[in-house]
Amino acid sequence: MALSALPARAASAALVTSLAVSIALLLMPASVWADGRRRVEERALTPELMLSPPASAPQALSAPVLSGLEFSAVAPPGVRIRIIENEPYSFLIARGGQGRTQAEEGLCVIVLLADLAATDEAPAGHYEAVVSLRMALTAPGARRLQSAFDMQAHCAYRQALLAHESRSESEYAIYEVRSPLGLTDQKDKSNRAREYLAYTARVTNPLGPGLLSEQTPYKDVDGELAAVRRAGKNVCLLSVRFKAADFPHALTLTENIARRVINQLEPQRAAERLLPYLEYYPEVVKDAPWPGEARDPRTANLAERPTESCGEPPLPIQGELRLECEQQPIETTNYQPQGVGEDGDRFSRAADAVARSVCSHCPIAQDRRQR
Repeated sequence: MALSALPARAASAALVTSLAVSIALLLMPASVWADGRRRVEERALTPELMLSPPASAPQALSAPVLSGLEFSAVAPPGVRIRIIENEPYSFLIARGGQGRTQAEEGLCVIVLLADLAATDEAPAGHYEAVVSLRMALTAPGARRLQSAFDMQAHCAYRQALLAHESRSESEYAIYEVRSPLGLTDQKDKSNRAREYLAYTARVTNPLGPGLLSEQTPYKDVDGELAAVRRAGKNVCLLSVRFKAADFPHALTLTENIARRVINQLEPQRAAERLLPYLEYYPEVVKDAPWPGEARDPRTANLAERPTESCGEPPLPIQGELRLECEQQPIETTNYQPQGVGEDGDRFSRAADAVARSVCSHCPIAQDRRQR
């Protein structure tokens, strides 16, 4: 009887001993049994990607200064483009951690406006564009920009296929996607196909009765231009979100604005590699191209078919603009600097130049050194 109970008591004692050892190990400090295998986890107080001051951006992000571009130079004749802000909104997206900040992407946004006065034949026209330029400085940032473009392009192409376009003898409702545009670099194999211009428009049929005197058949236009281009070692995503009402050449103006920004990304590039600006062709050809041809009003030749335009010569871009300033006399005192020598002579020349100039666009009349 006593011999048969011995194994049971031994097993129970072994179980109690095992539980006691396990509890002791759990209660034992980690420094006793870790033996140098301790792992320390740090939790950053800032997110992985954060907005940093633009002043801390590297020199590579100083190129896209959108407010310094003269957008009116690429506008059609008689159109002046205004900037809604004196300076663009600039952001620097950086990766924080371990006491240092690594810049990954820069973002610059500016808003452009243009207005046309109303006439007896046409209502007032308005054009507005939001130009956004994102520049990636690292390989992960470049992949993010390419993925962002691909998602936008997929949505634009899908909507163009599913959107219903109605065409009648009075009005059109169209959804168009254009690509390629000639904005990307053909030598850049990974980005040379990443560009498109998608827009919706409500168009008054220019061949309808009593509508030949209006300045543009495009009554309302809303769209976006997007392109990915490599500038040096950086990858840039350019987006021009625009809308217009009774504004002629809105589509061509949007493309020229994009070309103006891209040409500024690498100003030291050779002249033959700069993108040429588009001329402003007539948005509609109102006369039949062939004598005796019967034109169906639903097939009016509009800007959505620019290669078929003929008959009227195109309008060039305005080029460099100079405001017409009138020089007016400015009252100045007869004060002369007391110093003599080179410093006094230089001060006198500067005072004469300021007195003879009216604004920064006016050329200074005659320098004192030439008198």
